[in-house]
Amino acid sequence: MFNLIAMIRRYILVVVMILFPNNINAQIMSQVSCSLFMMGYTRYYMPFQQDVDNNMNVFCEIVTVLCSYHLFGFTLWVYSPQRRYEIGWSFLSFIILTVIVNFTVLGVTMIKNIKQDYRKAYNKFH
Repeated sequence: MFNLIAMIRRYILVVVMILFPNNINAQIMSQVSCSLFMMGYTRYYMPFQQDVDNNMNVFCEIVTVLCSYHLFGFTLWVYSPQRRYEIGWSFLSFIILTVIVNFTVLGVTMIKNIKQDYRKAYNKFH
């Protein structure tokens, strides 16, 4: 069910971009709304088998919402190029944080799986 909802989410975003090509506010708000819905869905239904996967999905949705809010800073609402530059660095910091967290969780998970596989193999032969 999660994959179906994720696909519908993408279709909604594409339709909004096609129907409102010049309305960046509608595009950003549809992204925020879809991310908030997915965050709530993941938290309520826990569609993945492992808690770490559910938590990482929620974390990524939170970062997506925060980055989507940053996108308003690149619209005509902010006139100062210096301010847009600062918003861009803040935006990049969220992306870098997400990459670091995802790779850290991936590395820790891989190490745990390797240890478990090693223990199984060791116990099998001894």
